[in-house]
Amino acid sequence: MYRFHSLRGLVGAAILVSASSGALAVPVAYDESTMGDLPVNGGPATELTLGIGANTITGQSHSFSQPDGSSDFDIDAVSLQLPPGMLVTGMHVDLHFTDTTANTSGWDDEWYVTSFLNGSSTQASTCFAVLNPTGSCSNSAPGGGPLVGAIPASATQYFIGETSDIQAMNWSKAYGGTMSYVLTIDVTAVPEPAAWMLIVTGGVFLRLRRRAVSQTL
Repeated sequence: MYRFHSLRGLVGAAILVSASSGALAVPVAYDESTMGDLPVNGGPATELTLGIGANTITGQSHSFSQPDGSSDFDIDAVSLQLPPGMLVTGMHVDLHFTDTTANTSGWDDEWYVTSFLNGSSTQASTCFAVLNPTGSCSNSAPGGGPLVGAIPASATQYFIGETSDIQAMNWSKAYGGTMSYVLTIDVTAVPEPAAWMLIVTGGVFLRLRRRAVSQTL
């Protein structure tokens, strides 16, 4: 019991070392309704710094099309910075679609995640058939779900953007609607090299101490 308690103390100390060297930030809790509209995908993205825990981004996008071919859309994007000593363990989006025109027959919502690490980038996307699959998205998931393939977890920056594909019941009338979403990015702390050295050194010390005590008995 003493040995386990001591090792647990070492791990706790290691986390403190990581916290002091990595300056752990609090989780993001961004809400468009109170903190400002996120810019449209394709423009300069709002930059946020992730923290340990569940980071949430709550917002609303929309897309409307007219019979003459004109359209109005607000499809959000955000840039996320991951400080040293942290890993992304998962990304998930909850979706709620509202057909404000009562003339929308299908809506596919696709989320792109671009991960940046050491000057290179990797992109993955997940499509959710929120309202009757339109053909470009076979993943029938009206409520959203995990952003599959959105990680490497060791990336230092993530760019997340949204696009949509909508269909009309009557093409001679306006169609479209709004999409409310909650994007969650789970982040955990990992010991940095100095913290790992503390664990290894402390473990060796505890082992030698235990051996010395056993030899004196």
